[in-house]
Amino acid sequence: MLETVLLIISPFIGAILWSFPSASILQWRARKLESWTIKYKDAYLIAVKAALIAAFLADLVIFSLVFAGFSDEKVLKPVASLVGLGSWWIAHTNGLLKLAGPSNLIPVKRARAISASVFGYLFVTLLGIGIGFVLIFLAASAFFK
Repeated sequence: MLETVLLIISPFIGAILWSFPSASILQWRARKLESWTIKYKDAYLIAVKAALIAAFLADLVIFSLVFAGFSDEKVLKPVASLVGLGSWWIAHTNGLLKLAGPSNLIPVKRARAISASVFGYLFVTLLGIGIGFVLIFLAASAFFK
Protein backbone atom coordinates (compact mmCIF):
# COMPACT_ATOMS: atom_id res chain seq x y z
CA MET A 1 0.00 0.00 0.00
CA LEU A 2 2.79 2.41 0.94
CA GLU A 3 4.60 1.62 -2.32
CA THR A 4 1.47 2.49 -4.32
CA VAL A 5 1.05 5.81 -2.50
CA LEU A 6 4.72 6.66 -3.05
CA LEU A 7 4.43 5.66 -6.69
CA ILE A 8 1.55 8.12 -7.14
CA ILE A 9 2.99 10.96 -5.02
CA SER A 10 6.65 10.87 -6.11
CA PRO A 11 6.11 12.37 -9.59
CA PHE A 12 4.31 15.34 -8.03
CA ILE A 13 7.09 15.91 -5.49
CA GLY A 14 9.59 15.65 -8.34
CA ALA A 15 7.55 18.15 -10.37
CA ILE A 16 7.65 20.71 -7.57
CA LEU A 17 11.41 20.24 -7.07
CA TRP A 18 12.03 20.26 -10.85
CA SER A 19 10.35 23.68 -11.02
CA PHE A 20 12.98 25.53 -8.95
CA PRO A 21 15.78 25.28 -11.52
CA SER A 22 13.24 25.41 -14.34
CA ALA A 23 12.05 28.84 -13.23
CA SER A 24 15.59 30.23 -13.17
CA ILE A 25 16.33 28.80 -16.60
CA LEU A 26 13.03 30.21 -17.91
CA GLN A 27 13.97 33.68 -16.69
CA TRP A 28 17.37 33.42 -18.34
CA ARG A 29 16.13 32.04 -21.67
CA ALA A 30 13.25 34.55 -21.95
CA ARG A 31 15.68 37.40 -21.29
CA LYS A 32 18.22 35.99 -23.77
CA LEU A 33 15.86 34.99 -26.60
CA GLU A 34 13.18 37.69 -26.37
CA SER A 35 14.65 40.42 -24.11
CA TRP A 36 11.71 39.65 -21.84
CA THR A 37 12.13 40.00 -18.08
CA ILE A 38 9.95 37.60 -16.08
CA LYS A 39 9.60 37.75 -12.30
CA TYR A 40 10.80 34.61 -10.53
CA LYS A 41 7.37 34.05 -8.96
CA ASP A 42 5.68 34.09 -12.38
CA ALA A 43 8.35 31.83 -13.86
CA TYR A 44 8.00 29.40 -10.95
CA LEU A 45 4.20 29.29 -11.28
CA ILE A 46 4.50 28.52 -15.00
CA ALA A 47 7.06 25.79 -14.26
CA VAL A 48 5.01 24.24 -11.43
CA LYS A 49 1.79 24.21 -13.43
CA ALA A 50 3.48 22.67 -16.47
CA ALA A 51 5.26 20.04 -14.37
CA LEU A 52 2.14 19.10 -12.40
CA ILE A 53 0.08 18.80 -15.58
CA ALA A 54 2.78 16.60 -17.12
CA ALA A 55 2.98 14.39 -14.01
CA PHE A 56 -0.80 14.07 -13.82
CA LEU A 57 -1.23 13.18 -17.49
CA ALA A 58 1.68 10.70 -17.43
CA ASP A 59 0.14 8.97 -14.40
CA LEU A 60 -3.27 9.05 -16.06
CA VAL A 61 -1.86 7.34 -19.17
CA ILE A 62 -0.20 4.65 -17.07
CA PHE A 63 -3.36 3.99 -15.04
CA SER A 64 -5.54 3.99 -18.15
CA LEU A 65 -3.34 1.48 -19.94
CA VAL A 66 -3.01 -0.75 -16.87
CA PHE A 67 -6.76 -0.74 -16.23
CA ALA A 68 -7.31 -1.53 -19.90
CA GLY A 69 -5.21 -4.67 -19.42
CA PHE A 70 -1.89 -3.52 -20.88
CA SER A 71 0.88 -4.18 -18.36
CA ASP A 72 4.14 -4.32 -20.31
CA GLU A 73 6.47 -2.05 -18.31
CA LYS A 74 8.93 -1.77 -21.19
CA VAL A 75 6.28 0.11 -23.15
CA LEU A 76 4.38 1.89 -20.35
CA LYS A 77 7.31 4.00 -19.14
CA PRO A 78 8.34 5.39 -22.57
CA VAL A 79 4.72 6.09 -23.53
CA ALA A 80 4.11 7.90 -20.24
CA SER A 81 7.37 9.83 -20.66
CA LEU A 82 6.41 10.98 -24.16
CA VAL A 83 2.95 12.03 -23.00
CA GLY A 84 4.48 13.85 -20.02
CA LEU A 85 7.04 15.63 -22.18
CA GLY A 86 4.46 16.68 -24.76
CA SER A 87 1.99 17.90 -22.15
CA TRP A 88 4.77 19.76 -20.29
CA TRP A 89 5.78 21.55 -23.49
CA ILE A 90 2.20 22.53 -24.36
CA ALA A 91 1.37 23.64 -20.79
CA HIS A 92 4.64 25.59 -20.51
CA THR A 93 4.03 27.33 -23.84
CA ASN A 94 0.45 28.18 -22.87
CA GLY A 95 1.68 29.56 -19.54
CA LEU A 96 4.14 31.82 -21.38
CA LEU A 97 1.46 33.01 -23.77
CA LYS A 98 -0.93 33.72 -20.90
CA LEU A 99 1.79 35.60 -19.00
CA ALA A 100 2.65 37.65 -22.08
CA GLY A 101 -0.96 38.72 -22.46
CA PRO A 102 -2.15 41.09 -25.13
CA SER A 103 0.41 43.79 -24.26
CA ASN A 104 3.46 41.69 -25.14
CA LEU A 105 2.46 39.70 -28.17
CA ILE A 106 4.99 36.96 -28.68
CA PRO A 107 4.21 34.48 -31.41
CA VAL A 108 3.40 30.90 -30.49
CA LYS A 109 6.50 29.77 -32.38
CA ARG A 110 8.75 31.92 -30.15
CA ALA A 111 6.98 30.75 -26.97
CA ARG A 112 7.48 27.14 -28.04
CA ALA A 113 11.14 27.88 -28.78
CA ILE A 114 11.59 29.33 -25.27
CA SER A 115 9.88 26.29 -23.71
CA ALA A 116 12.00 23.87 -25.73
CA SER A 117 15.13 25.79 -24.78
CA VAL A 118 14.18 25.67 -21.10
CA PHE A 119 13.63 21.91 -21.30
CA GLY A 120 16.90 21.33 -23.14
CA TYR A 121 19.00 23.32 -20.67
CA LEU A 122 17.18 21.78 -17.71
CA PHE A 123 17.73 18.28 -19.06
CA VAL A 124 21.44 18.89 -19.60
CA THR A 125 21.77 20.48 -16.14
CA LEU A 126 20.05 17.59 -14.38
CA LEU A 127 22.00 15.06 -16.44
CA GLY A 128 25.23 16.79 -15.41
CA ILE A 129 24.20 16.77 -11.75
CA GLY A 130 23.32 13.08 -12.01
CA ILE A 131 26.65 12.22 -13.62
CA GLY A 132 28.40 14.28 -10.94
CA PHE A 133 26.67 12.30 -8.17
CA VAL A 134 27.61 9.01 -9.85
CA LEU A 135 31.24 10.08 -10.15
CA ILE A 136 31.32 11.20 -6.51
CA PHE A 137 29.75 7.90 -5.43
CA LEU A 138 32.24 5.90 -7.50
CA ALA A 139 35.17 7.87 -6.15
CA ALA A 140 33.92 7.48 -2.57
CA SER A 141 33.33 3.75 -2.97
CA ALA A 142 36.82 3.28 -4.46
CA PHE A 143 38.35 5.34 -1.64
CA PHE A 144 36.66 3.34 1.15
CA LYS A 145 37.51 -0.14 -0.20
